[in-house]
Amino acid sequence: LRPDVLQKKKLVQIIKNDKSIRFEGLAKESTLVWNWARAAKSGFNRNDTDIRQDIENIQLDKNTRIVVPVHDVDAKNRLIYLDLGSQLGVVTYAGFKWVRSKTRRNKAIDDPSQIINKGDLVYVKLIKINGYRNFPEFHLLQRPQAQGALVALSPQSREILALVGGYDYDESKFNRATQAKRQPGSALKPFLYALALAQQKVTAATIITDAPKVYVDPNTGERWQPNNSGDNFRGDISLRRCLRHSINTCSIELLDNYVSIKDFLEFSTLVGLNTTDTPFPRNLSIALGTPELTLAQLVNAFASFPAKGIYQPLTLLNEVKSPLGQQLYAPQTRQVQVLSPQVAYITTDLLQDVVQNGTAQRAKSLGRPIAGKTGTTNEARSAWFVGFTPDLVVGVYVGMDD
Repeated sequence: LRPDVLQKKKLVQIIKNDKSIRFEGLAKESTLVWNWARAAKSGFNRNDTDIRQDIENIQLDKNTRIVVPVHDVDAKNRLIYLDLGSQLGVVTYAGFKWVRSKTRRNKAIDDPSQIINKGDLVYVKLIKINGYRNFPEFHLLQRPQAQGALVALSPQSREILALVGGYDYDESKFNRATQAKRQPGSALKPFLYALALAQQKVTAATIITDAPKVYVDPNTGERWQPNNSGDNFRGDISLRRCLRHSINTCSIELLDNYVSIKDFLEFSTLVGLNTTDTPFPRNLSIALGTPELTLAQLVNAFASFPAKGIYQPLTLLNEVKSPLGQQLYAPQTRQVQVLSPQVAYITTDLLQDVVQNGTAQRAKSLGRPIAGKTGTTNEARSAWFVGFTPDLVVGVYVGMDD
């Protein structure tokens, strides 16, 4: 939120000079605001000519995003006043309550003076033109260091309903929904559980032992001892509890003693996950979600559960016609029954339990019946959630590009 001191002084002087040139002194200035969206991307490291070209008069409309100086900070009333040139804007507590300190991430900051000083340049979005006490009301923004993606589709038609590939297309044209290949972690586990159910090797009530165990890779002879999150072990527990709490040792045990690596690779191919572009490794680690997948692949595979076990490819285009109405393209999709409706139902029920009582309980805030699964990789470098209702499947991913 705060450029270094030298850059800020230089910036203020440029703005002052520009006002003086265009408005013959500060007393006659117009409603000038500083639209520094492009400069903010490079941290204000730009030459004077470029910066002056970014200063412009703009019409304040709802959702306008701008960079402006802080006029004053009212700590007592939890208000931040913004300098919009000939008028002031305001940021109320509702506009900065999302801010957290690096050391106390679970506690909201009540005092705006802890994060903002008079004269700082802040990135804000206009929420109401006539907001608090008739001031233009803004919310504080911050360009995130992390990136993200979202895919939403219809499980019946597999038509993509929404697709977001990143925070800002102008900043990065890399589509993280369709191009980024990341390890989904535990978000891959439902397919292993579904296969074990389909092969009638287990039921939702099957007891599996959650305990430390050393495995030997048959190809390399290397020894491997997987751990659970928090290094906790629960002993003998049901398959339902294993998925509810996303227990790693249970997934390894399923793959090693109930279904085979070969069978899981074949099933993953059927649901569009194990492909030539995203080949799965042939080892037990795939039970923990080590293959690299795109978000679009994972969401479409999840759609097989609400679609009663039917898989089909994604549809981005319904039809292409010539100016004369001649059909030039129509998708040729083929449906495949990869799971029985009964197994798809049981897997969905297990995933509803994940939302109601397990790792995805925050999804209950949506206030509707949802099934879904979370996924994280080591040190939470990537975080996933895929959830669905009978009519909608949505997957989200957050992580660093590196």
